[in-house]
Order: sequence, then C-alpha cells, then structure tokens
Amino acid sequence: MQLESFNKVIMLNQYKFSIFLTSVFLLTSCKAQNKNSASEQSEMQRNVEQLQKRVEKDEKKMDVTEYEIMRPK
Repeated sequence: MQLESFNKVIMLNQYKFSIFLTSVFLLTSCKAQNKNSASEQSEMQRNVEQLQKRVEKDEKKMDVTEYEIMRPK
C-alpha cells in the first residue's frame, strides 16, 4: 500500500519535472526567436531607408532630366 502511494508520488514528480523542462525549452526557444525577429526587423528597416534614399536620388535626377528636356532653347 505504501509502495503504491510512493510510486504515485514519484511518477507525479517525474511528470511535473517533464512539464517544467518542456516549459523552459519552449520559453527559451521563443526568446531566441524574438531576438532573431528583432534583428531581422532592424535589418529590414535599414534596407527600407536605403531604398527610400535611392528613390529620392532618382526623383531628383528625373527632375533635372525633365527640366533639361522642357527648357526653352
């Protein structure tokens, strides 16, 4: 009788421990994924800013080209 209850306690502790380990693993992997996501977002933001600068430069070039075409001769 005592052996059965002792086995149940051991099994319950093993179950709790496995739940704890799974939770720690999931938490760690989520944190790592969030960290990677943040670095990817900052890299994407830099790329967007570079593209915006290129667009602005191209627009200025187009303005100059249009002026030269439309300029009275």
